[in-house]
Amino acid sequence: MGRIDRLLRVDLADRQGRPPLWPGDETPDGVWLMERATALKVVRVFDPAIPKVRHLIQAGLTPGPHFNTILKAAAEAQTDGGFADEPGAVAWLKAWLSTH
Repeated sequence: MGRIDRLLRVDLADRQGRPPLWPGDETPDGVWLMERATALKVVRVFDPAIPKVRHLIQAGLTPGPHFNTILKAAAEAQTDGGFADEPGAVAWLKAWLSTH
């Protein structure tokens, strides 16, 4: 996942580079999308890079190819709603390590 405000910035850059598209900084659709995303609290859902390698090292793991397996499992768990912030990622990592 990414950030909706960045999507709207790309839309603006595209429109400004290819006139005669909608003038100005915002389109009615862009305004609606940002208002809706803000109301749903999904403007920025999560940092796609948690947990990070440093979390694995802090958990006592030695860097190696197995890091990819752990980070892929973490990304899948995060996408599935298993956690959404750093403390949640650390808790997920501890639980995952205890079962693998």
